[in-house]
Parts: sequence; structure tokens; C-alpha cells
Amino acid sequence: MDLSMKEQLILLSLEGANYREIWYYLKHAINRACHRHALSLVDCQSMLMEVQKEEGVLENPGLHFYLDDQSYLRVKDLAKHTLMIGEPTYPRAWLEIPKPPLLIYYQGHIEWLQEPLISIVGTRAISLQGQEDASSLTQALCQSGYVCVSGMALGVDAMVHRTALGCPGGKTIAILPAGFGTCYPRSHTSLMAELGQSHLLLSEYLPHIGIKKHHFIMRNRLVAGIAPALVVVEAALKSGSLITANFALQYNREIYVCPGHLSETNSAGCNQLIEAGANAIYSLPDFLGDLETLYRLQAIKN
Repeated sequence: MDLSMKEQLILLSLEGANYREIWYYLKHAINRACHRHALSLVDCQSMLMEVQKEEGVLENPGLHFYLDDQSYLRVKDLAKHTLMIGEPTYPRAWLEIPKPPLLIYYQGHIEWLQEPLISIVGTRAISLQGQEDASSLTQALCQSGYVCVSGMALGVDAMVHRTALGCPGGKTIAILPAGFGTCYPRSHTSLMAELGQSHLLLSEYLPHIGIKKHHFIMRNRLVAGIAPALVVVEAALKSGSLITANFALQYNREIYVCPGHLSETNSAGCNQLIEAGANAIYSLPDFLGDLETLYRLQAIKN
């Protein structure tokens, strides 16, 4: 039984290896030029022992490369729908963020990751005005050739995905806070199925991994980091959307915000972002023109 580099990392994940252990294993393989070809299970186990010894990674007796036929087939099957860091389709923008995902599991059009991406987030408690703003922005972006990325949460996220689904030629990507075996929120079961069949779902978690509290922040960092620009439609103070916006600021992404009325709770976070220097969206043509310039400068859009 031979395993490619991607399959080796998947097996380590299945065995319970953490990010640090997998990263050191991959770095060791690259240093030895072992990542370019498949290795036997014996060679994989030998390299794992070298990593545990030479890199100072604490020995985890649960990690091993001895597997039966059923487990071998499972690893092979997972690899068919997994993207590894360094592969051509891997989003180059994620290489700029701390702890970029080493493996991304996907369902749908993985090739869309090579198209111009833009992230859109906002409150779960979306207002009527927020629905109109999210819908009009998403339609305009889809019609201009952008792929709209969000987190499949309630409110703005769902509005972005559903608008893109209904827009002729629209494309959308959902980054999930759990594996594909868990739908969160449960009310989005049909939405998740449609996105996986005709658009794109991404998760850094194995399919059987359920939802955990810290997964939301981890998901937010990927939404913020995948594109050159982030749009915030509505956001209250101390919201998940502001966490995503703060990640975007750390990653030197451009932030665009829909301004709101001073008395609206859902606008407080947006107005705070504008005060901190984010770009306010006052007109769709001006916003799209600014994006066009930004993406051309970064050689993302012709």
C-alpha cells in the first residue's frame, strides 16, 4: 500500500494528529523531497518517527501508518475531494494568513477557487434593509464576474448564497464550521445540499467532525483570508462579523461596509468599521469600479 503526500496527511488527520504534528510531518517530507512521490506505509511510519524525534514533536502513540484495506480505501476516497496546501488550485491568498489550512475538503466546483473571489458577511438577525443590500450587492458582484464567498450562517450569509444561486451565472462558495456530515444551522440542510451539488462547499474538517465553539472563529479567518476584499453588510458591536473584519484587517485585506442609521443596532459595528478607516459603500457603480482597480492591481482580474 502506497500513499501520496495528500493521503499521508489525511491519514494522520484520521488518526487524530493536530495541526502542529501534521505541519512538521509535511515540512520534514518537503526537506527530504519525499512529498513528490508516494511512499509505502513502512516508509511513512519511519518518517513519522523521525519527525517525532528530530522536530521535537511530542510522541503520540495513537499515530501510525498501519491500516487495513477498508481504511486504505477510505483515505483514497477522501483524497479525491481534498485540496492540499501547495496544489495549483489552493487559494494563494491563504498562504498569507497564519496557520493556513493544510487540507481542505470540498464538494462542488473546486476550480472556482481560481476565479476572482470576494467575501461577504453580516449579521444573523438581518433587517429588511440588510436583505435588500445583501441581495443587490451579491447580484451586482455575480454579474461582474466575482465568486461570492460566505459562511452559510443565518441572515446575511444565507442571503448571499441564495441570491447567487438565483442569479444567472452566479457563483458562490460556503466555508463551513464543521465537516460535511454536520449541517449548521440545521435549517440550511437543503441550502447546503444545493451548494454542494451545483456550487462549492469548503471545510477544513474531516466529514465526521461535528460543530465546536472555536470552529466558528476558525471558519471566520478563512472567509476573511480567502479574498482580497471583504464586504460587511450589517454588523452589531462584538459580533462574529466584526471578528471576521478584524481578521481581514490583520491580513491586509480591503474592507467595504454598508453604512447604516445611527439608531440601528445592526449598523453600530459597520459604522465603527467606517470610523476605523473601512470603505463605505454609497453607490454600486463606484464600489464595483473600486473593486475592479483593486483586483487588476493584484493581477486577479483582467
